[in-house]
Amino acid sequence: MTPLDVFGGVMYLLFFAPFLFPLAPWFAKRPRGAWLVCCAAVSVLVLLFPAMFWWGCDWSNCGQGAVAIFIVAPVWLLFAVITPLSACAAARKLARTPTSDPPRSVP
Repeated sequence: MTPLDVFGGVMYLLFFAPFLFPLAPWFAKRPRGAWLVCCAAVSVLVLLFPAMFWWGCDWSNCGQGAVAIFIVAPVWLLFAVITPLSACAAARKLARTPTSDPPRSVP
């Protein structure tokens, strides 16, 4: 396996991984949890991308990093914007759903 093959695999991972981030707020149980998960997901999107990209380019030691960043970075930034919109929808849905059964009146 050549470093270029590893770089290609890392680029595929970096391209398709952000598609899962807007799903994260939907796993929360409360509206506040959806926003906390959103903050965590956007933080990962913004902070982890440069680290993963630097590691992939440095390890593969190829000159294609500049070309790849123009393809992958807009995808990550787009999903950093879409994730809060997904959290807003998830928080609204979680706020409308009852958390427990309504109290029953005893005659």
